[in-house]
Amino acid sequence: MKRKGQLDGSEHGIWKITPAGRERVRISKETARDPDAGLVKLHGIDLEIINTAENPEKAFQEMENIRQHETGDILGVKGIVYEPINEQGVILLFAALADELGFQIEAVRSEFPDALLRRKNIKGNWTNCKVEFEYKSSSFKTHGHNPKQCDLIICWEHDWKEYPIEVICLKEIAKKFKEK
Repeated sequence: MKRKGQLDGSEHGIWKITPAGRERVRISKETARDPDAGLVKLHGIDLEIINTAENPEKAFQEMENIRQHETGDILGVKGIVYEPINEQGVILLFAALADELGFQIEAVRSEFPDALLRRKNIKGNWTNCKVEFEYKSSSFKTHGHNPKQCDLIICWEHDWKEYPIEVICLKEIAKKFKEK
């Protein structure tokens, strides 16, 4: 509650509930539910810390020491809450959309190329496709990847003007799924 501005501990040994805290209590009473239900896993808070009988300052200090995950803006597509902020986020979003984009994922690894996919061609047949995931398409060049060893770049931001192979920009595709 302290981190969310619901408790004020500015006076040593005195905790005061703030207007935000009062609002949280009001919502809790009206709905008989915790207004933050479901956020525990998102924020990485250990429930044991929340339910502790320890002195509040010690419990709050432990909560403050928990490293928060950085997130992108709200996305809300296929169960993905936030926009990708790195390559792993791009892979996660692609996996959620792969079937609807006409892909099957056969293998993913941590070396170049990142994945082997199967893709439906114009005739409706499945063909192999070697893929490199990047947050920004220009990272393909920065990382020194050989375009002859890859068929496709899947990225979040397409910022490479003279790209030598096909690029799929998930930022543009996600907009279409968000509108559905």
